[in-house]
Amino acid sequence: PLRPAPRTAPPPRGRSRRVGSRARRYRKVSLAVHPDKNRHPQANAAFRKTYGAFETLSDPAEQRKLLIRLGVVEAPSAPYAWGADDDAAFGDGDDDDDEQFQWWWEASVSEVEKAAEEAEGARMDSWAASWVSDGLGGDVSDVRWIGLPKAKALHDADGAIWIDAREPKMVREQGTIPGAWSVPMSAVFDYGIVAALGHELIHEILGPRRRQPIIVFSAVATPFSRCRSFCRFLLRAGHVTLKAKRFRRLRGGLFGWKHKGGKVAMAIAGSAQAAS
Repeated sequence: PLRPAPRTAPPPRGRSRRVGSRARRYRKVSLAVHPDKNRHPQANAAFRKTYGAFETLSDPAEQRKLLIRLGVVEAPSAPYAWGADDDAAFGDGDDDDDEQFQWWWEASVSEVEKAAEEAEGARMDSWAASWVSDGLGGDVSDVRWIGLPKAKALHDADGAIWIDAREPKMVREQGTIPGAWSVPMSAVFDYGIVAALGHELIHEILGPRRRQPIIVFSAVATPFSRCRSFCRFLLRAGHVTLKAKRFRRLRGGLFGWKHKGGKVAMAIAGSAQAAS
């Protein structure tokens, strides 16, 4: 059953220091190439590439891919495969059919800056890790991305549960994916994941839609954006009933969804779910 996640000890200081050092170096380089401060004709491209490097180095899985490409570490002898006990609903196959989509390359400078702010939501993930560190629940690192083409196909078929982890102000101003449930991270921290989800959404997750994937998204979906923190809480609360393979994070977030022509709806006043 879903249970509130307990508060536990804070995360190790070493990891926080490494994230902070990386962020400081990113800010230093990004300021040097920011188009508002640097008049070089390629400053805009340099600014985006700087953020792309920051995003890659902030994600351990992406770090490892880079090290394999550079020949620093050896590739695994065989690709990861699901075990025989995996149920058919969330079996094999790669949902990240848009892995090469680099949202930060196609975004405007202001959008990249906003993404950098969300990436600093690494501290939000650290907070979540400090609350959810008793070993119960799936590993958030096992939550896979889903590419935009596959996500849009699932949306058209009403084949997934969608959860928007952004704050209500952003949902009101920018809209959201039709049919998505709004569960802001501020509510999760203030009231606990069970209260933030509400009885109706919990019933959807564990009842009639229990064989459907849960797609969590935020503004741009950086490696440590709020949707990762959200998955961490939900995996702990539902450690008996929810497994990491049921979750997906939307590559590119709402920005990527809009950029690729996905439908957007405005939130319904007084409702946790957007119009379908």
